[in-house]
Amino acid sequence: MLDLPRLAMQGPYDLHRRFSYSGSLENFNINTAGFVIVGVFVLTWALALAVRHLGKIEQKWDLAAAQTTSRD
Repeated sequence: MLDLPRLAMQGPYDLHRRFSYSGSLENFNINTAGFVIVGVFVLTWALALAVRHLGKIEQKWDLAAAQTTSRD
């Protein structure tokens, strides 16, 4: 829980250090982030392709579409 009286007695430097994102941003590597983003994209694409191929999604949709149009 947030202890407001103790925070009020601390100096502005301590508050900045406690609530600042600068520590995590100093260690942030943009190259690694780029590789992670591309990797997630490739994995998502590969998973979607596998589901489409192994699940025979197009055949199921074509069959459902043919049944729907034959009823009309």
